[in-house]
Amino acid sequence: MSGNRWIYLALRLALLAGTGALMACESLLPSRLAQCPPASPTEPQASVTQDDAPKPVLMKKPAVFPDLQYDDVTKSVVTQLPDGRLIVGGVESVKIDPPGIVYDARIDSGANTSSLDARNLEIFERDGKRWVRFTLRKSGNAEPVMLEKPVKSFVLVSQTNNAEPDRRPVIRLRMNLGPTSDIIEFSLTDRSRMTYPVLLGREYLIDRAVIDISHSHLQKEW
Repeated sequence: MSGNRWIYLALRLALLAGTGALMACESLLPSRLAQCPPASPTEPQASVTQDDAPKPVLMKKPAVFPDLQYDDVTKSVVTQLPDGRLIVGGVESVKIDPPGIVYDARIDSGANTSSLDARNLEIFERDGKRWVRFTLRKSGNAEPVMLEKPVKSFVLVSQTNNAEPDRRPVIRLRMNLGPTSDIIEFSLTDRSRMTYPVLLGREYLIDRAVIDISHSHLQKEW
């Protein structure tokens, strides 16, 4: 009778304690441990030695480069090749000498001849040869300069807005670009509608210069 009473008390304690049923069973029924629910096996903890511990990863410090100013970039650009040819941008400053007028010139390898903005063209003869009289515009309100030059030849230039090609006189003038000074051929025409008064074409560029269109005014004024 006493044994049944102990069993009854143990069951009551298990219902009241919930998760403490196992402890109540073991403390109240030391002689009846076989009737207690088996304890849940615990997973053994893996021991971590110093050799197995992950080693910290050393991060390299990122390289820091200073911001380059525009002047520093232009100073680092090469402007002349070892063979003497100039590296020119899409636009360069040139000087027609005489009379010593400085113009911005467009560099255009698609054009064959070079062109110069000339106004009031007049063809005449002198000593049996053809000459041309024309004026060159200066910047600002300065008075234009009149020049007379012998005509070397005439060139026909096709234009999109005219059905007939434009017949232009070709003369020779000295032009300074960077450290160079050359006598080159210019066709004369009114370029008042053009952005630049001077255009330098292939006949000048061949064996003299290569073009870097990502820059302009690479060649310094004299």
